[in-house]
Amino acid sequence: MKDKLDGVVTILDEYIPNVSTLFPGKAVVSVPNYPLDKYSNIDAVIQKIETLGDDVNYKFVYVGSLDWNNDRDLQTILYIAENLLSKDYPVNFLIGGASDDKELLSKFSDLTTTYGSKFIYAGYMNHNDVVVETLSATFGFNMIKPDSEYWVLCSPNKIYEYLQSGVIPIIRANCANSTVLKKCSLWFNQSDSEEKILSKIEALLSEPMTIKEMMGDALEISREFTFEKVAYRYNTIYESVFYKNRSNEHFIDG
Repeated sequence: MKDKLDGVVTILDEYIPNVSTLFPGKAVVSVPNYPLDKYSNIDAVIQKIETLGDDVNYKFVYVGSLDWNNDRDLQTILYIAENLLSKDYPVNFLIGGASDDKELLSKFSDLTTTYGSKFIYAGYMNHNDVVVETLSATFGFNMIKPDSEYWVLCSPNKIYEYLQSGVIPIIRANCANSTVLKKCSLWFNQSDSEEKILSKIEALLSEPMTIKEMMGDALEISREFTFEKVAYRYNTIYESVFYKNRSNEHFIDG
């Protein structure tokens, strides 16, 4: 289709050289997939952070692709859930997303049977419900299997939704903006073991003031990652394409 296109929009500045090579002579611009600044209720997020106390029950959320054999690292997420719940930490988990994976659904059922309302599999969730559940969370997962072919530089919109909800991202992926995000997230490498990941989460759970600070940092950082900050880039490519097409028309007319 490259001969049929006037321009290409990608989500990362780092993709522009390769995209330009794939589509030579075409206008290329990056527009990161950040959420609108109205994604979350900022007042509610501030209240959640300010009222965080020693008796809080920390909520972990993951809503997304649910397939045991896919690239999302569900094994590690469930390893973390089972260990924290079995050790009676003040935590609860919500997993959302449609799935017909029998092995995975069986695992969800076992955890719900053992831990009751501390582990909820919500199934398919509409957008509004996802926003509500994310708003009430403390931690959110974005984890890719270390041996996945999807281990490439990416820009998951879910991470930016976590930030705007005052949620601490737990990340094991090759994500953009890592330098900034590490201030408010738990960040793991491709080679980190499940035991190491669990250990770092357990250490953080023993430091409620650090959790509170990281949640505040997440909300503060989120202001740099809104769609409104990058929307003007669409005008850039529209103007480039329009100017090029008008120039071609003048050349033909001449």
